[in-house]
Amino acid sequence: MVTGALLLNEDKEFDDKKFIYKNWLPLVLLTIFWTVFYGLFYGYGLPALTHQPASFNGFLNYLICFKGSDYPHMWYMYMITGMYLLIPILRLFVKRENKKYILWLIIGCFIIQCIPQTLGFLTIDAEFTVKDFVAQFYLYPFYKMIIYLFLGWYISNFKIAKNKRIIIYILGIISALIMVWSVQTYIGVIPSIRAYVCSGADITNTLYCIAVFVFVLAICKDKENNHPKIKELSTLALSKT
Repeated sequence: MVTGALLLNEDKEFDDKKFIYKNWLPLVLLTIFWTVFYGLFYGYGLPALTHQPASFNGFLNYLICFKGSDYPHMWYMYMITGMYLLIPILRLFVKRENKKYILWLIIGCFIIQCIPQTLGFLTIDAEFTVKDFVAQFYLYPFYKMIIYLFLGWYISNFKIAKNKRIIIYILGIISALIMVWSVQTYIGVIPSIRAYVCSGADITNTLYCIAVFVFVLAICKDKENNHPKIKELSTLALSKT
């Protein structure tokens, strides 16, 4: 959402070549470095620490699909690298004059991705799931994390009335409670429960993220931090244009 708010900001000049070399390429290099680093750790470092034989297959499996890792956090690096490639294309039409169309895209993403993802727990043991049915329509542009790019841009560009913000906060708190309660209550019965309530592509996680983003924006948007160290750190951000 922060990426969408910053990189889709039409008030800032955008140069596609500069973006590729100064934003996207460093992200690719960081992703390669840390993937190899953790691959070596899981293939050779961890076995050495636990007195187990080194495993080239372990290294290779992590490199390709994070197999063998208890904390496959690198998925985010791969995801955001792919999302960055969409930025130059999205900037062609993600503009304030197209507000209603972007809103329809957000609603479409929510209906096509988030609702079926959460309702998936109703068809866990079925051969044909809710997601399988929706997938038959081939609406793939509405899937995965693109909804957050649109949300970040939309929320940062259009003021949300106080009464609506309160509703968003309430929904966010309820969503957070549902996520915690669901996992704690059903993890033993439904091992994959996290995929339906806190995967990033479901109803509760999306509402929770919206609430947090709206809250932070409400208290920070009109404030400026001129501390030299903060400015120095900001120059290292890959989401700047």
